[in-house]
Amino acid sequence: ATLDNDGKTSPASATVTASYGKLLTKSFLGADSSGSQKYKWELDYNFGEKNLPAGTSITDALDGSQVFSGNPVLTYEDGSTVPASSYVVSYDSTNKKMTITFPNGLDQGVK
Repeated sequence: ATLDNDGKTSPASATVTASYGKLLTKSFLGADSSGSQKYKWELDYNFGEKNLPAGTSITDALDGSQVFSGNPVLTYEDGSTVPASSYVVSYDSTNKKMTITFPNGLDQGVK
C-alpha cells in the first residue's frame, strides 16, 4: 500500500499467514493404562471454524466386538468445556454408532 499525502509518498507492506484447520480429524491416543483393553480416541471437529448450521452432527462408528464406554467430554480448542446444553449424544447400539448433534449449530472447533 502507498499513502500519497500532500505530495509525500509513504509506502508500507505487511504479510499475513493464514492457517485453516481441518473439518475433521481422528487420532488414537493409546490404550488405557489399566490393561482393560480400552482405547482412547480424540476427534477434532470444525477446526476450520466454519459457521455450521443448527442440527449439525458428527457420527463415529465401531468395528467388530468393540463397544462405546463412558460419556464423551467435549472441549473447545482452548481447552474450556463445551456446555452440555450445546450438544446431544446418542447411541445406536445395533449399528455401533455414536452421534453428537449440535442443536444450535457450531462456529468453533471442538475436541
